[in-house]
Amino acid sequence: MGNSNPSRLRRGGPRNGGGGCLGEVPSDAPLRQRFALPPPCKPGGLALALLILLTTPAHANSLMPDAHYANVQLDDPAKEKKAKALMESVRCLVCQGQSIADSDADMAGDMRALIRRKIDEGQSPNEVRNWLVERYGNWVTY
Repeated sequence: MGNSNPSRLRRGGPRNGGGGCLGEVPSDAPLRQRFALPPPCKPGGLALALLILLTTPAHANSLMPDAHYANVQLDDPAKEKKAKALMESVRCLVCQGQSIADSDADMAGDMRALIRRKIDEGQSPNEVRNWLVERYGNWVTY
């Protein structure tokens, strides 16, 4: 920096730890400068961190198997008809323009499975719709 006297220079960084890429800071520098976080050692470190952060969600979808009733119809045709009618009136939270009956999103599959399971347990479509609205808000239904 401005002072080249080696006795007045120390390695910079928090708590005088210094080392690596931190550079040298004069011992009489303001506290803000002496104890500031050091710049990263590698200029590409931030880019690498962003790359990892942005690509992680792309790999997150494919590891879990589909819910059982996501793409499997109920054994009782009358219950399946009720469930299908309800699924066509429930909006996909991911696609935001499709019903969960038409969506291929994992979230839509989970919601189809929930609807089928609740209908199979004997709940009415209105009870299931009310549960969905309570959980996700009015926007979930058309």
